[in-house]
Amino acid sequence: MTVINWLLGVLIIEFVAILTVAYLSFGGFFTDMRMLSKIGIFVMTAGLIVQIMRTLYFIDYGSYPVDTFFPLWITKDIGASIIIFDLAILHFKRNK
Repeated sequence: MTVINWLLGVLIIEFVAILTVAYLSFGGFFTDMRMLSKIGIFVMTAGLIVQIMRTLYFIDYGSYPVDTFFPLWITKDIGASIIIFDLAILHFKRNK
């Protein structure tokens, strides 16, 4: 098994896992989760999908595409920040 085949296998498994998480978060599986956390998970999922596409581009062309306007890969960090913000809101509400 070559490195390229191994990496493509990992990327396919990661892509399926990301789509599963996105489906479960908005399909009614996480009914007790707050809406802000669901939005954070969705934004983070979109960012991870962009990371997968950038990695596949790198495998094909040997370089990363240039982000000229807004780096879409940063959306995974924004999603994580939204989840942390939501958890901070819950923490401060419970301490009152």
